[in-house]
Amino acid sequence: MWAPGEPENAEHEVQVMTRLSEQATVALTAALYWAATDPHLFPAFVEALCAHHGASKAYLHHVVKQPGLSWYESSRQGIDAPGESFSIGVNHPRETQREYMARWVDQDGFTNAILARGLTQGPLVFDRRETCPDAEFERSAFHHEFARHHELFHLIGGAGFSLDSPAGFFVLIGRPRSLGAFPAWDVQALSLLLPHLGRAQAIHRQLWNLRRERDTRALALDTLDRPCLAVDAALRVEWMNIAAEGLLRGPGGLSVKGGQVRAEVAWQHEQLREAVRRTALLGRGISAQAGSTLAITRPAPAGPLRVTVMPLPGAGEDCMGVLLWLEDPDQVRPMPLEVLRQRYGLTAAEARVAVRLSQGDSVEEIAAGSQVSLGTVRNQLKQVFAKTDTHRQAQVVQLVLSLAAALPDRR
Repeated sequence: MWAPGEPENAEHEVQVMTRLSEQATVALTAALYWAATDPHLFPAFVEALCAHHGASKAYLHHVVKQPGLSWYESSRQGIDAPGESFSIGVNHPRETQREYMARWVDQDGFTNAILARGLTQGPLVFDRRETCPDAEFERSAFHHEFARHHELFHLIGGAGFSLDSPAGFFVLIGRPRSLGAFPAWDVQALSLLLPHLGRAQAIHRQLWNLRRERDTRALALDTLDRPCLAVDAALRVEWMNIAAEGLLRGPGGLSVKGGQVRAEVAWQHEQLREAVRRTALLGRGISAQAGSTLAITRPAPAGPLRVTVMPLPGAGEDCMGVLLWLEDPDQVRPMPLEVLRQRYGLTAAEARVAVRLSQGDSVEEIAAGSQVSLGTVRNQLKQVFAKTDTHRQAQVVQLVLSLAAALPDRR
């Protein structure tokens, strides 16, 4: 009967323990990347880190490089910056973390050494005993006034760079003297984790920046009184502004049912669905017809609702791909003819071409309505492209609609 620790089976025991530790490391790394995508999961990761190393305390801090300061001098900068950074500890309340970062980070005898070497030489892990031996540590004010009260004696930590920005991270795990020093395996395991921490921090910051950009744009669109909403190729609603929510609760014709935009008239719904499908292909870089404008019938006395379908460039197959601009003819909005002329230097004829395109007219219809040749309108459109730095009719339409949305309604 084999028992752990028997000499003849020692090699097998080491192999078993190695496999178990590798599995735990993989699980810990997976938890880290999940936390990078959802900041609410960072506390769970730090708890797992603590358990993985048999520690009673663990910290993970974000470090920002400040102009004119070395990395270790700026360790307190950005710790509490909302969203883009993290400062998380296990078994310590937030107030204790603040106390440590505000008072003791420069006096603990090893944090500055970790930051100075780790953030200049690459990701490195240190045992506290390397920079502050036990006897010196026990005589320090940090030990007497902070660490001893929080059962922190044995400490290992590391620091490294985020991969995408002038920022870094600092991780520290500790346990009381009674549990003994961290073995070499813990130092090695933490060393293997540090590069992943740098990648995870980069992912975390990139996603936070994208969320901030999304929220900023959503706020900007919500301030407009021009209704708009984003849908995918199957007319499933991804987002809508406040004005669109109000309009779609109005006198019918177009509504949202089961999360999907629907026109009440069957053939108009099919027409809208086909226009959205074609426009979504255009947004993905596939040759297709540019955005179009449709009229959706509403019950009398309300006039037809005008829907302009615009591509959203770069959308993937499972992402939102089309923007719908809605216009209620009962709320007349002046077209920005004079704004186009003043801002972009368009002639009166060129500005009228741009506005007519935004109203859903084709080049042929513009030529017929203006009683000029088709070639003349095409030349005018080329001038519009050049002066507004656009390249397709859909971009001109989007430009005019955005300008119109900024103008006050004329009721």
